[in-house]
Amino acid sequence: MKKKVLIIDEDLAVCKEIKYALQSDTTDAYYVTSVQEGFELFTKQHFCLVIMDIILSEADGVGLLQAIRQTKPVPVLVLSSKAEKTNKVSALRAGVKQK
Repeated sequence: MKKKVLIIDEDLAVCKEIKYALQSDTTDAYYVTSVQEGFELFTKQHFCLVIMDIILSEADGVGLLQAIRQTKPVPVLVLSSKAEKTNKVSALRAGVKQK
């Protein structure tokens, strides 16, 4: 069975780039560009990893991260080119592990 990865980012080009990099014989990558679509897909399928931007204009990315954490235990990789120190602290408090 293939592993599934969910990508949540408003930037369609970023989503496609990450999907292209991850898609393989052993991994299926899915992407969505909205928080609502992302959470709906997350709750309907089993993903081994979520990759998401923490800065989302439509809704609070930290809120989405918290909802994901409360729903299922899954690793979340947070990517953002715009995240400020306060966003990073909020993400850490919401359950992101720093490496």
